[in-house]
Amino acid sequence: MAAGSIDIFLQTIAGAGGMSFSNNWDIEFRVPNAATNGGIGQVLNNYITKGQKDEQIIRLLCDEAQLPNVNTATGNINGRYLGSGSVNYAHTRVYSDLQLGWMCDADMTPLKFLTEWNDFIFGSAPEKLSNEKYELTKMKGKIPSGRNIGKNRPVRVKFPEDYMLDVLITKTEISPNAPNGRPPIAYYIEQAFPYAIDAVPLSYGASQITKVTASFYYARHHTYFINTKNEPSASVRNARGVTPDGGTELGVGANDLFGTSSNIG
Repeated sequence: MAAGSIDIFLQTIAGAGGMSFSNNWDIEFRVPNAATNGGIGQVLNNYITKGQKDEQIIRLLCDEAQLPNVNTATGNINGRYLGSGSVNYAHTRVYSDLQLGWMCDADMTPLKFLTEWNDFIFGSAPEKLSNEKYELTKMKGKIPSGRNIGKNRPVRVKFPEDYMLDVLITKTEISPNAPNGRPPIAYYIEQAFPYAIDAVPLSYGASQITKVTASFYYARHHTYFINTKNEPSASVRNARGVTPDGGTELGVGANDLFGTSSNIG
């Protein structure tokens, strides 16, 4: 730690709204304005339209996300000034890929979402069986063997504007009123699509939640800053010596400041 007392350190962090924690964020998929009718927005309507049950599952079960990185492609000039060596300069902003991960519910909703999206890119769609309650044997009987599907079926790739979605990833922090009440920064990711869906491991042994991870390419992103310093979290409010009712002063401690005390709502 840099020189200074622990009190100054606590006051400085408290004045900034406390520390940030990596387990609070929100994710939302949106249809771009340039999307065509009958495109990905219609195909994935149940997964991305607010109020739909599957949309809530996609948002709530996303347990791994990233705030996008930024890379800069550079060139260099030799001999720009007498006696100087190579001088680098920026010429292109480079956007790399993005990775998102989900826990799966019993209906495998996140995997269905990603699979249906990727299938749509290549002009196909998963065959949806009727809503009957199938046992394993009955379900297998409904699935045709490979030779009945059609070996010569064509693959027609969609146009980019038909299969790309925008993604809004918002970093959130705890506030006195809600666990995600302070959004300090948001990334609006434009024209994203899943180029890889990782294999989902299955194995005997101890029961574990099934998880699926996908990698996305996107065109670019735009960043939004929100000043949340005037909206302290419950822990910071207590660290400043103010109780929820605005009265009794509380002791300032590292547990209060770093969000590990029992009084955080």
